[in-house]
Amino acid sequence: SVWKGVIANNEKVAECFFKISALASQDPEGYREAIAQRDEDESDTDKADETGDGSKGVVDKKRKETADALGTTLTVLGRCFMKLRASMRDMGSRANVPLEPPQQTRILDETAGLKGVHGCGVPGAGGYDAVFAIVVGSAAR
Repeated sequence: SVWKGVIANNEKVAECFFKISALASQDPEGYREAIAQRDEDESDTDKADETGDGSKGVVDKKRKETADALGTTLTVLGRCFMKLRASMRDMGSRANVPLEPPQQTRILDETAGLKGVHGCGVPGAGGYDAVFAIVVGSAAR
């Protein structure tokens, strides 16, 4: 059912936020670097071993793992929000209630395509008065 899908995706969204928080706590520097790297649109976060003795490789490996985990989690988060929006439109259509009115859909579709946006929607019971966006990195400023 649509409602079960909404519940499942809401739970996945919560898991993503917990994972992002854990990544930031477990490797704060790696997390900051991963966010900065995403801002620069560079896909290779692994740095060369500048010391020549291999000591930097362990740090780089950890930071690459953090960057990879963050990227995967943000991708999952965005997909969950897209599924939630589709489910809310479906429920609204079935109930003849504008949970995500067409005017909001156009705004949200444009917003979802902006740099740094990893989810957006209509909060609460829906309607015409508000939207939200989850923005990560310098685009959030």
